[in-house]
Amino acid sequence: MPASLAGQVLLAHPSLDDVHFRRTAVLLHHHTAKHGALGVVLNRPLARTLADLDSRFAGGPVAAALAHEGGPVHPDRLALASWRLGPDGLGDLRFGLAEEEASLLAADPAVRLRAYVGHAAWSPGQLDNELRLNAWVVAPLGPDAETLAGEALWRRWIGRLRPDLRLAADAPGDLGLN
Repeated sequence: MPASLAGQVLLAHPSLDDVHFRRTAVLLHHHTAKHGALGVVLNRPLARTLADLDSRFAGGPVAAALAHEGGPVHPDRLALASWRLGPDGLGDLRFGLAEEEASLLAADPAVRLRAYVGHAAWSPGQLDNELRLNAWVVAPLGPDAETLAGEALWRRWIGRLRPDLRLAADAPGDLGLN
């Protein structure tokens, strides 16, 4: 495992039943042995924009940034994040952008700007332990993040990377409904 998984996506293993992370795709912004890890859930869109969440952004250059539920940590805080997807993959990943910086980045059509309510965090060693326990599948960020949302995004990624998990990923959340 590399020293840092920053820029990678964590796909919840189908057996992970934690209410906060069940069937999620989490983009890691930071991951170090000393400080732990921080990321945001990619596949829980709120069907709202930044301007919908905070009226002071209305009419501004970042008003149309899509809002997502970022995770269970600090659900009362809003954070701006951006990344650029190019032919070589993910580049220029940023989290906790100031409004001015986000406004400049919003002018670049190659930049994906998102607003997150809350975030996900792991203490030092915690994520590494969860990875050893196979709670997560690590994947690169790809174009699916632009075209799919919700569980469909998670299912596509997990099924493509781990075909052996496709059946479990397609099972209903409540097997009693089967």
